[in-house]
Amino acid sequence: MREEYRFDTYWRNERTSEVVISADRKTVQYTIFKKEIPMVPYLFENPTVEQMYDFLETRCMPKQRTQLQEYLDDLGLDEYDPWKIVKITHGVMWEDYLWLKFPGENITWKDVKVRD
Repeated sequence: MREEYRFDTYWRNERTSEVVISADRKTVQYTIFKKEIPMVPYLFENPTVEQMYDFLETRCMPKQRTQLQEYLDDLGLDEYDPWKIVKITHGVMWEDYLWLKFPGENITWKDVKVRD
């Protein structure tokens, strides 16, 4: 039995949204706590599963990058899977302070940041 795909978005240490993608990947429950871009993936209330997966992919190295295989090797992955990548990297990017936190994690921005 598949589990739901859950994560919260944070802007530094401020929780900005909660996302739950159903186990069958057909529905999204999306709650916004901070209505500002770029602090949340979407400002509208009902994004689709496809839009959420597109968002996850924006938090990963692009598939077309020449060093992609080295990157996947460093992460211990055999294939490009945005869900698996963000579970490891927390979707942290150099350009902003948005990151993803998953159920059961006891971490803060200090633990995942790549810059101050």
